[in-house]
Amino acid sequence: MNDTNLNQKKRMPPLIVLGLTGPFGSGCTAISHFFDNRDDPNRAKGNDLLIFLREKGWITRKVNGNFRCKWKVANEEVDRKYKELAAVGEAIKDYDECKRMGEGSNLPQHRKRLRKKLKKVFGMDLEDLLGKILGGDLAMVLEEIEEYLRRKLTKVLEQRETIKAFEKLEPYYDKDTHLFRTLSVSDLIVFHTLIPIEKENFNIDAIREKDKREWYKKFVVIAEKHMDGKNIKSVFRKVKVKGYRDYYKKCKIAKKKKMLELSKVFYVIHGIASTIKREFQENHPEIYVDVMQDFGDNIRRYGEPFGNGDERAADNCSKLAEDIEQMIYFLYETGQGAFVVVDCLRNPYEVIYLRRKFGNFFLLSVYADRKIRQKRICGEKTIDEFLKADDRDSGKKSKKAKQKLYMQDVTKCVQISDIAINNEKETEEDRNKMYEDIVRLVSLILSPGCTKTNADEMFMNLAYTMAVKSNCISRQVGAVIVGPKGYIVGAGWNDVGEGKISCGLREIRDLETDKEFEPLVKALLDKDVSTTKELVKQLCKLVESKNKNLPSREFCFCFKDEMAKKEVTPKLVEAWNNIFSEEIKPNFEEEIKRLAKVEEGKRGGKEKIEKAMKGWTNQFRVGIERLIKEVVARGDLHQLEYCLALHAEENAIIQSAKIGGMGLKGGTIYVTSQPCPLCAKKIQQIGLSKVVYTEAYPASLSDVYMKGVKLDQFEGVKPRAYIRLFMPHHDQKEWQELERKELVPWFA
Repeated sequence: MNDTNLNQKKRMPPLIVLGLTGPFGSGCTAISHFFDNRDDPNRAKGNDLLIFLREKGWITRKVNGNFRCKWKVANEEVDRKYKELAAVGEAIKDYDECKRMGEGSNLPQHRKRLRKKLKKVFGMDLEDLLGKILGGDLAMVLEEIEEYLRRKLTKVLEQRETIKAFEKLEPYYDKDTHLFRTLSVSDLIVFHTLIPIEKENFNIDAIREKDKREWYKKFVVIAEKHMDGKNIKSVFRKVKVKGYRDYYKKCKIAKKKKMLELSKVFYVIHGIASTIKREFQENHPEIYVDVMQDFGDNIRRYGEPFGNGDERAADNCSKLAEDIEQMIYFLYETGQGAFVVVDCLRNPYEVIYLRRKFGNFFLLSVYADRKIRQKRICGEKTIDEFLKADDRDSGKKSKKAKQKLYMQDVTKCVQISDIAINNEKETEEDRNKMYEDIVRLVSLILSPGCTKTNADEMFMNLAYTMAVKSNCISRQVGAVIVGPKGYIVGAGWNDVGEGKISCGLREIRDLETDKEFEPLVKALLDKDVSTTKELVKQLCKLVESKNKNLPSREFCFCFKDEMAKKEVTPKLVEAWNNIFSEEIKPNFEEEIKRLAKVEEGKRGGKEKIEKAMKGWTNQFRVGIERLIKEVVARGDLHQLEYCLALHAEENAIIQSAKIGGMGLKGGTIYVTSQPCPLCAKKIQQIGLSKVVYTEAYPASLSDVYMKGVKLDQFEGVKPRAYIRLFMPHHDQKEWQELERKELVPWFA
């Protein structure tokens, strides 16, 4: 073997980073185990991915560790589908011949013979469809069976083509181990807690959040029990590391040779972090999630898990992501990992950071309905604890811009993910289907274009193409309506009507200069803000730009939110004042009289009580008024009637009506966001039979308003990865020529 070939053998395969995200209890950790069993430190047993491919019969692995793709099982499945399709074709011909010969009287006997004949071919696979042969329109039943079989045939043909991609898995395995590695974000968070705990002057009573001290103390007790074991001390001595803080510093600046030494510590620390986490969860399940969420937030906010550092969220929000980046290069440079799975990302800015650092980064979002996740989790947590943790995890607690930098926001992570997978059912069949979806994803990452997009992926990505046309500053939504025969019959995005200016194109300054906005200005004026100049000043004050290069006047604003403040706030305040005057204030006055009577004999006691209670009563009333105004100002009240824009679903329906054509009844609408109640009612009324969506609408009741309409969470490749994964680097003919002549470059 020449030197060139020798060097190529030593090359590491391309670095692939797969991030996982999903709501609390969706199953991200279970999916990470499919790639890497961390209970097998030497990775000598392979992984579940390899086992799954072997069980499918798609690959075999020789004694020397080399891979070999196998087409026998796939070809047998293809041949079986062709045989089934041919049998249905013969049945259709036979039926047509009977009709032509006028043998209608023998049709019942013909149906029974036909069903018996097809059952021999299909076995029990199509029991439900074959049962329809005995009654109903035979021609339609046979066409339905044929259409079903063609879909199945296409799927197995595409699966067969992906087998070629698995040859590219070979560099990620050898006869002793594999290069798949899982990095746990929660383990990293626990590691960060060990750095301050090992300090001699560490004082848990000095932490900023007094109400959390008792919780943190329970964690520290468990951490101190495991962090100074003989094993870790021995490893520290061997690599000349003084402790956790020293190890962390040296990892940041380590050269390749030193990395190999430090990697001995890497797995020991991982084991300690896992042990601490597991014991803390077992002993204190009621506070485990809260404490881990606190630690993550504090690291991104203060740069330190106990919240004792300086608050610099804009700088610290990437701290965990930077550590993940360092760990990934650590694994890759030492030859220990090339396909790295990060479990589990819960902050969108960490996703953005990793996406910019790694060209081959993909984010996989895992979905499971809240009720299903609740059942999985509530064995160890009460329902209230689950709902509280889930709300915080989803981003509902992060209202302010600064909070969004450091708090969890899985909802946003899911929105910006590359691939979506559903993990709702627990049966073996459903689990195998999920594994098939993951294997398909791996094949596309290894060999883009090795299989084709399915119908759901194609139409959903067209909906996203519509969405990017929207100029709404709150959210961009797109919709595509597909008729029963699979053709597009309508499309739209959320935006204002024709001839109007969108919120995303209208700046505050425009209100003073352009007559176009006179009706809009007039609608926003009231007794407190009576001129355009005052309105502009008020809007600028709300924005309060600290960016000197971007004055407040240059910002856009949401008309819906401003109208809600004007119209809704006074009504809520009035309603509150009525309740206060009629129900609460009388009770206060009675209490004032009672206390005044008690203090009557004391000098000035009565007057003090009356004054204090009246002051408190007024503060209470004013405080509630301020709360109402703040809730409305934050946009928490979704007053859709004030929105200038049409929703994407509305635009898609209207577009179909404007250009005419076939009806929408029985069709499917693909929409990037779950329909709101207003659109849900329209969808049901026009007769659409199915809704496929990706992003859940906040507190949506669309399923209530769409009785009889099937509501499906989308799964598959999303637009950020659509072209990257489905557009091949070569035409198939050209690639086959390179393969035939063994000219494929080692890096391709």
